[in-house]
Amino acid sequence: MGKRKKMKIKGIIPIIMEIISKKEKGAKISYIVQQLKQNRVSENKNLLKSILTDLMKEGKILRQGKRYFVKNSNNLIKGRYIAARGGFGFVVPEEGDEDIFIPPRKTKTAITGDIVEVVVHRGKNGMEGEIVSVIERKYKSIIGYFALDRLNPKIIPLDTKIDAEVEVRSLKGVSVVPGMIVEGDIKEGKSGIFVNTIRRVFGFPDDDGVDLKVIVAKHGFSEEFPKVVNDYIEKISDDISHEIKRRKDLRQETIFTIDGKDAKDFDDAVSVKKTKTGYLLGVHIADVSFYVRKDSPLDKEGFKRGNSVYFPETVIPMLPHKLSSNLCSLKEGVDRLTVSVEMEIDKRGKVLKHKVFPSVIKSSKRLTYELAQEILDGKPVKIDKKVKSSILLMKELAEVLIKARERKGSLDFDLPESMLVYKDNKVVGITVLPRLFSHRLIEEFMLIANETIAKALAAEGIEQIFRVHEEPDSQKLEQLKEILSSMGFGFYPEKGDITKQLQSILKKAVDKQGEKFIHLSILKSMKLAKYSTENKGHFGLQKEFYCHFTSPIRRYPDLITHRLLKESFKQEKQRDYYDKKTLDVIAEQASKTERTADEAEKELIRWRTIRFMKTLVGDEFEGMITTFTQSSLIVELDDYFVEGAIPYYELDDDYYVLSDNKLSLSGMRTGKRLVLGDRIKVRLVSVDTLRQKLYFLPIEHKTNRKSEKKGKIRRKKKKNNKKRRKQKEE
Repeated sequence: MGKRKKMKIKGIIPIIMEIISKKEKGAKISYIVQQLKQNRVSENKNLLKSILTDLMKEGKILRQGKRYFVKNSNNLIKGRYIAARGGFGFVVPEEGDEDIFIPPRKTKTAITGDIVEVVVHRGKNGMEGEIVSVIERKYKSIIGYFALDRLNPKIIPLDTKIDAEVEVRSLKGVSVVPGMIVEGDIKEGKSGIFVNTIRRVFGFPDDDGVDLKVIVAKHGFSEEFPKVVNDYIEKISDDISHEIKRRKDLRQETIFTIDGKDAKDFDDAVSVKKTKTGYLLGVHIADVSFYVRKDSPLDKEGFKRGNSVYFPETVIPMLPHKLSSNLCSLKEGVDRLTVSVEMEIDKRGKVLKHKVFPSVIKSSKRLTYELAQEILDGKPVKIDKKVKSSILLMKELAEVLIKARERKGSLDFDLPESMLVYKDNKVVGITVLPRLFSHRLIEEFMLIANETIAKALAAEGIEQIFRVHEEPDSQKLEQLKEILSSMGFGFYPEKGDITKQLQSILKKAVDKQGEKFIHLSILKSMKLAKYSTENKGHFGLQKEFYCHFTSPIRRYPDLITHRLLKESFKQEKQRDYYDKKTLDVIAEQASKTERTADEAEKELIRWRTIRFMKTLVGDEFEGMITTFTQSSLIVELDDYFVEGAIPYYELDDDYYVLSDNKLSLSGMRTGKRLVLGDRIKVRLVSVDTLRQKLYFLPIEHKTNRKSEKKGKIRRKKKKNNKKRRKQKEE
């Protein structure tokens, strides 16, 4: 190419870029040519195509269909894709802007959970766009049920959010039967994703152990650690005699652990003493950072995993068992390295002063919550007198701390949790997990320790990872206001003191009809807590400063907090803190792995619950209406903590219309109303194990008393108005 021609092209490029950038919905070649002519620049199409190809290779522009867009311009947004039935979907932007609607045929090959780039423009009903690239797949493989569609092999995804069936190109060397759960690596073709061949057959969904294996594989968990980590861990000595001399020795103090009876790792121990001004509370946390050195293979694996994952029969630990259930586990009667925070707390629950220091302890006793509760209840228990008197003093302090949080407006959700009952590795029942005061006692001590550490680091001006819980969106609060109003409770978010108002409502709802629904509604209005270097406070706890410090065995952010504290113990010139950018990466990763772990734990419980419910088809249950969708009302069963659907067409006593705010259904003929929170008796008629859904038939409806009363008043007014109009006409 001649020198003159190169110079000419160089001069055209800025003009082409400007032309494309001005076209919000993208510019076609014909449009670019037209605009070039208007700028008195004439070029043939072949040369223009060549220039555009070069610009795409350089990453300056991108093409979608026949249109070109300037990359990194305001109309290109990154976010997470969520598919919907009907071929369309939405992209939730990373920056928190409004969701972007993606019409059918403009979703590219994206599936739910993928991180995508989307070109957007303002449509009639809001932001609309087209996916131009899939940046990161949520799943590298697809797991689902094997099926044959006219002898064509397919995988029906286990994830119900992935609506499309996935083609399997070959079954060579694979022994598989329809109905089995299989896995195949995702490949990308012009028409969408596909699987070349099945690489793993798990078995039938009801086979023992299949559910756990599937969920572990689906979420990318691994019970095994890489060789480099195992090699590193083998070199760690269990001899701490040389380290003990450098620490405050608390081995003669009455310090003990309180955990679940099935707990395998004990990373927190507590102690308490009476003082003139109130109490001296000690929270002693396993010094995991002593063993997990910064940037070591062990540290990198901990960062990758983010947290431990807890299933009913096993734990996938963040750190190898040599640490999590041995060297860093505060076992009874064994010397263990710890980081201690001692807090002087007055009789109103205020921390007057505190000390944080490296320590060594020897746990006096390994207590279970049940045994601690027996002591609190005054039952005769054979136990060391010092431990017993400490437990009783801890109860006194915990009550002080609870009252202090209540005064600030801190929210407590005392919802019952489900617990699966097993016999011979099969679920034979579902019961309520006992909620004891001994649980609350430990929770209160961990809360005050976390808050104290966050304040201490902030006071030193040290960049840290906060545990933040932001205030709910105004829209969510307005929806909650409507729901609570329908239940007869006044809630006025515009007046402020939101948590105190909600706290008052929760107290008034105790032992009342709809109490559980009120708890659930308030919870649903809340944002998810997450990790962040930006201190946005903790809305639910009403704490200005809050971090995670108390569980470094199972949470990576806690390990980082310990490292920051250790650096603060050093001379100023020797300190080497994390920079904000690094902490941002850690916070994002920890938030992500936490959500994944939570999702996996719930998924396994639901899977097993659904399988158990198959044995109860035909039985009748009491439940509560929790949601109205476009096609069904959703009912949660009281005794089994599981939701199921009643399709609207099964409500055959009337034709029901969903209210605009989706809070109620109204019968067109009878005026009968079904309201969120209403009690309802149902019969379980079918269980869809493929999509993990239950279907009910309604038997008896007990409406919410307040809403029923309001409905009667409205109908009475309507009747009286009709009567008056008739009298006037006469």
